[in-house]
Amino acid sequence: MNLEKLKEFRNHSECTKLDLSIKIGIPYSTYFDKENGKTAFKLAEFIEIVKALGLNKEEVFELLNLPLKHSYFEINIGNSIMDLKRLKKLRIEKRYTHQMLSSLLNMSVASYSKREKGIIDFKIDEFENLSKILELSEIEILELLGLEYIK
Repeated sequence: MNLEKLKEFRNHSECTKLDLSIKIGIPYSTYFDKENGKTAFKLAEFIEIVKALGLNKEEVFELLNLPLKHSYFEINIGNSIMDLKRLKKLRIEKRYTHQMLSSLLNMSVASYSKREKGIIDFKIDEFENLSKILELSEIEILELLGLEYIK
């Protein structure tokens, strides 16, 4: 996650660290550590940040450190939640096993499996790496994040 962009977007929204920590439902000290790079944001927290700051698609992809190749769609942020069934389907379509992905993500097979089943949340940096490994399109990324896109 691009923490400098996060700070920029938060400041542009005239939102303090305390304000944003409250909006995304985590303690201020936890948010402070995450924005300063001491610990990583979870994907669910990322989605809450996107909603709280009202980010557009370009800003979402900037925050994810992922390139935005197409601009023919807009996103609608409603009740978003990561679509883990879609992730499993994409993984299988792209012919990756749990073992292959876990190795590429530097985690155990059990850890990856727990993330894909929703037992453990993906951290945002894990999601960024996973998106690059699976060579996901912008629309696939938005679908996984539970963000609707409008053509």
